[in-house]
Amino acid sequence: MSALTNLGFIEVNTGNLQQAEQYYRQALRQNPGYEQALMNMAGLRLLQRNTAEAKKLLTQLLAQNPHNKEAKLLMQQLIK
Repeated sequence: MSALTNLGFIEVNTGNLQQAEQYYRQALRQNPGYEQALMNMAGLRLLQRNTAEAKKLLTQLLAQNPHNKEAKLLMQQLIK
């Protein structure tokens, strides 16, 4: 899963958002609660200007780990 998430991150950084999404989806199919994939997918949704979906992913992540500092910070920024 971390390999897929890392590949997705590389694709985002090279501008291939469609391929990144495929890698993140694969990682989340293998483990729907994988925090880094949820976080990265939320970031991808923000790049795509899909704030509602980003909030949904962050809400899912925070429901399973309310102490995730990155997710809490990003969610606070989205709520403002």
